Amino acid sequence: MKKLTTLILTIILLLQSIPIIAAPKELTISGTIEVIDIVNRQITILDWEDNLHTIDLPKEIKVTDLYFGQEVIATVRDRNTVKIQLIEEDDPTRDGYIIPNTRFRVGTVLFATNQDIEILTTKSREKYKIDPFSTTLYKKGMVAELRQLKEGDRVLLTFNDPYSSTVSEIKIEDEEKHIEGVLKGKIEMVDERNKEVIISQPKVLNQGVWTGTVQKTQIKLGTGSIYEGGKKLTLSDLQKRKGLEAYIAYENAFGKQSVGKMLIKAGSSMEYNDLLQNIDYGNGQMIVDSNMFFFHDGTIVVKDNNRLVDSLNLNKYQDIYMVSDFKNGMKQASVVSIEGTTLLEDRIDGSRLLVYKGKIEDVLDYKLILGNNFKLDKTILTTAGFVSNPNSEEMIFTEDTLVYDSELKKNIPTKSFLDSKYIDLIDIKDKSLRDRIQKDYYKNKPAYVVARETELGKEVLSINLVPQETNSYNQLVRMDYSTLGEIKNIDQGTKTIELTKVTNYNTLTKRWEKGTDETLDLTQAIVLVNDKPIPLEEIYKIRKTSKAYLIKQKLSSNSTTYILLIED
Repeated sequence: MKKLTTLILTIILLLQSIPIIAAPKELTISGTIEVIDIVNRQITILDWEDNLHTIDLPKEIKVTDLYFGQEVIATVRDRNTVKIQLIEEDDPTRDGYIIPNTRFRVGTVLFATNQDIEILTTKSREKYKIDPFSTTLYKKGMVAELRQLKEGDRVLLTFNDPYSSTVSEIKIEDEEKHIEGVLKGKIEMVDERNKEVIISQPKVLNQGVWTGTVQKTQIKLGTGSIYEGGKKLTLSDLQKRKGLEAYIAYENAFGKQSVGKMLIKAGSSMEYNDLLQNIDYGNGQMIVDSNMFFFHDGTIVVKDNNRLVDSLNLNKYQDIYMVSDFKNGMKQASVVSIEGTTLLEDRIDGSRLLVYKGKIEDVLDYKLILGNNFKLDKTILTTAGFVSNPNSEEMIFTEDTLVYDSELKKNIPTKSFLDSKYIDLIDIKDKSLRDRIQKDYYKNKPAYVVARETELGKEVLSINLVPQETNSYNQLVRMDYSTLGEIKNIDQGTKTIELTKVTNYNTLTKRWEKGTDETLDLTQAIVLVNDKPIPLEEIYKIRKTSKAYLIKQKLSSNSTTYILLIED
């Protein structure tokens, strides 16, 4: 019996010495996404008790599928994320009345599509959903098209439902908030109390040339940021850097200059004007003219001359002008201006403008057929100029399509262009125009056609019927060329515009080249503002500083403007 008791006690002691393995602890976290860390594939969840939880994302979850403010339920076991459930926004279990527009976010547009928008706030990057049918865009206090939203725009996003990641309204801030330009100069004085900086010997960047006209300029700090390399500085830090040079992207809101972004100059200057050959966002490196440069949060990146954008908006093969600082063998990109962006690029709503040059084969049943099966009867505008675009093409033609005879310098009634058989020609007072319509003069005649392409097809916005070229069948002769610029002045009486910040596309070098200010006669041109054709009698509506894209033809020492596209 004693032996049995001893054996039992021994077994009990052995059992007590064996460590107990606890079951994995599982935790369920419910809340909304507060932070999305793309690099480390992590998200931070704000739970319903206002606690923050940072967790890793499972492999099956794509970071691009997540949105700021999205409701999630995460299952975590031993600090490993086992499962993430994304809650639909129209969850029927939610009830109660929510006051519309009680939640809002303010930031700068980083990226946007017709499905989502990503903004930069003062603290982080945030991504939200867009519904093309319910999200409303406002610009200058008026309802606007989604395609008018641009990178670098400052926006106010509002939400009808504070639990939703779908934006209800997007309001673009006033144009006065865009930068006026980029200058450089010495920091002479810093007034911390009034948040002002005095810059001596300022020079303004104008098409790759630094020019100065004043001895000193006073700039308010405003809402801008100050950088030294990739590190942010305060005004107090700037006080200790008096006498140093700085680059400043400045605004000119309501007649007062203010800092949009400032970067302390770091070394000797080098300037480049070339294609961006490659870019590595992760390491902050890019290659231009076979040289490697570093870029960082402080790098000033400008697009369309007046938009301060993020370095993430730099892309391979862009035509750029760059100011680099060289120090200790390192080249740092300080100012980068993205050049040559036209109005023909893909837009965030998925549409794009197309410009054709060809012969009108037929117009019937609200359809325009352009070109026939001959190679040279239709070309399309690309970055390399007009290139061959064989085979005929059918496009939608509407009552709103503007048709213009550039030889007679008169608009053609749309209905009569569709089919002159159903038009009372007596209504057309101009005899020359009446004769042409009566004799189907416009069939098989050359024209420029501006169309808008969407996933549903191509809609003709405007047609400019032009005189037949004597050498139009000579492929070696290129008479059409593109010009970019900014509207400086408009003369309604003479139907002319003055263009500044001019660049012309050289089809031989395939590069945008700086030009001089010029005055253009529009009497033979079709004009479209934000995709809407306007008659020449209304060109006074075009705003100064608007971006302009022109198609011109040079048959002699003078050139003729046939197309003017305006983005306002």
